[in-house]
Amino acid sequence: MLDKVASALAGDGAAAVDIVDRHVDDLVARARAAAEAAISIRRLFDERYCTATLSAVEFASAVEQVASAAGTGEEFPVLRGVLVEVDGGTVTLTATDRYRLTTRSLVAQSSPGAAWSRIASVGSLGTLPASGNCVLTATDDAMVFESEGVQHTVDLVDGDFPDWRTIIDGLAPTATRVVVQRDFVPLDSGTLRIDAGQDGLTVEGVAVPARVTGSGMTVFFDAAVLQAAVASAVGPDLMLDIAAPDRPMLVRSAVDGALTTLVMPVLG
Repeated sequence: MLDKVASALAGDGAAAVDIVDRHVDDLVARARAAAEAAISIRRLFDERYCTATLSAVEFASAVEQVASAAGTGEEFPVLRGVLVEVDGGTVTLTATDRYRLTTRSLVAQSSPGAAWSRIASVGSLGTLPASGNCVLTATDDAMVFESEGVQHTVDLVDGDFPDWRTIIDGLAPTATRVVVQRDFVPLDSGTLRIDAGQDGLTVEGVAVPARVTGSGMTVFFDAAVLQAAVASAVGPDLMLDIAAPDRPMLVRSAVDGALTTLVMPVLG
């Protein structure tokens, strides 16, 4: 600063004014930068979203399982994404195409801050690295995936995702429960008839080893939809909870309840 004052005093009037103006502009720019930095720092303490740290391999596996239930049509663009929710020590991924809904929860290490959710593009999630640990963070209008020191901004989908928890909570009580190996669905197309009762389980009239409890039930499913639901399930044995022929069937692993799928029946 002193050298600038000396230059101003030694020069003519116009040069002195120019030096002073440039110095003032510099001070204004520094003040603006300091103010912006202060706002950012305050946000870290006042409005910071929580972060989630978890295995990138587990996250990628969950994405693969859940994303298969996402929609592909143009009618409901929001269904072409995966809902990512971070709340405390839990990361929950959910997708639906209206005929099937799949959700999976993962345990994570979380930092203090507000819970958040974003609807992530299926394609963008599929390109994320699957090695080491990853950190999920959010801003007001973005989601960031960080792995091995590299940050990846995840493409988002606009819209309001269906309230899937209300759907799950509103399920009718289970009338029939079936525990069966996951290969019970034949590789057919069209409509499958499933009969469950005291005599066991039959699929398209073919007896399938299973443990059946509850009342007898006959339900019909689109073969492709049911095959996809079973393919994304975890473990060799599945638990099927059937409420009624016209109500969604709940599909879960018999030993791991972290992944849940709802499958809508069809008319027989």
